[in-house]
Amino acid sequence: MKVTRNPLKTKHPQQDSCGCSHPHKRCRFQAPVVGYLHMLPNELIFKIFHLTSAEDLSRVSITSVTLSQLVRSYISCNNGLRHFLTKYILLLKDRNKDDKDIRLWDLFKRLGLLLKRSTFLLPTRERLMMMGRFVTKVYAILQLEVLQNLQCFGHLYGKFTRGWSEKECRLAFLTVMEYFKIKPKLVAVLSSSPGTFPKAEYETRCLLRHVFLTGYTQVYDLQTYLDLILKPYPLVHQAKILYLLYGPADSKRGVIGWYQMSEALLDARRSMHHFSGMAIALKSLYSHPAWTEGSVNSVLKELSDCPQEWTTLNMAKLLILCGEDICFNFLVSIALNGKMREVANIFVTLSMIIKEEDLQMKWLLNLVYKVCRALKNTHDVHSLLNAIPELYKDLTVELQEVPDAENYLNFADLAESQAELLRELLHHSYKMNRLSL
Repeated sequence: MKVTRNPLKTKHPQQDSCGCSHPHKRCRFQAPVVGYLHMLPNELIFKIFHLTSAEDLSRVSITSVTLSQLVRSYISCNNGLRHFLTKYILLLKDRNKDDKDIRLWDLFKRLGLLLKRSTFLLPTRERLMMMGRFVTKVYAILQLEVLQNLQCFGHLYGKFTRGWSEKECRLAFLTVMEYFKIKPKLVAVLSSSPGTFPKAEYETRCLLRHVFLTGYTQVYDLQTYLDLILKPYPLVHQAKILYLLYGPADSKRGVIGWYQMSEALLDARRSMHHFSGMAIALKSLYSHPAWTEGSVNSVLKELSDCPQEWTTLNMAKLLILCGEDICFNFLVSIALNGKMREVANIFVTLSMIIKEEDLQMKWLLNLVYKVCRALKNTHDVHSLLNAIPELYKDLTVELQEVPDAENYLNFADLAESQAELLRELLHHSYKMNRLSL
């Protein structure tokens, strides 16, 4: 049997066993790292690797250049891959395992870390090429479903690229987009009416979310990939992409609920799930250096009309999750255009949500004061302050005239929120009067 030459044994004629060019000066650091492995052929080293976990092997790969090469050779061969995947092949065949997906994701995170550490000395393009070959072989062995493939690859990719520079992330992003052929689908979706290509829409959503936007613990990673996804497109398309990524969707039918924000009120649990995703995306863009307050506000305005104008309740839910800064900029921009009735409508709806969610009404009162201070003249301030109680009155009369059970609940919520806002206003006025005395 032909034995492969161990690269650990290769040395210059003038070098000692640790690779030092000075025969009388022993290297104190390289020899202990290599240890007795320089005496073994690759086949036996691979046998040792076969008894090692992915975490330990990833640590081994960063101890020396030669060991890093050996680890890359090991994980590139089918036998090395099967060492990590054997128990998971059995897991996939067991239909009774409830934690199957979680354990698979954990495996791919560990494989991503192993790839990251074993290729850390290679150029970025070579690292990405090796990742592509590695993932292709893993998929061939495990034979996962399409959605499982995307989710598992997303966890591996996230671990593999974590800590990369923006330039490296951009190269990785373009490589993966080309690998999965995402861009042609995205262009087709953006250039057509919502719902024209439901399959392509849902596939694009899953690809972008599971590969680039899921599983990150740092805002930097999320905002980097959101910027890469959105920046090449005009404002209208940016809003459409955000809705495509975070809007309501039916996973069983595989379709995006394009008109749910405008035609029907989402139930509380589902709506908060979708709105929280959108809010996190908008807040991460808001903190990105390349995105200004105005650009985020413009996207939010466009989003509120995508594909049709949202109901005020849905818009208010999104605003309250976006936080005070984004909410303030959005309301001020509407007020400066003279749409006081629209601003008052959002304020009233926000008061109902705050009462329902048991939040602090003081937050809303401070927001009203901030918007008033941002207006240019006292006439606009008076118009806004008059519009809020006027809207409470109109809604009360409107709801009272329709004796429907659902409207009665809305009427009760409206009355309670109005009372809570008035109570907070009276307390605030009393404190201000005491300070002035």
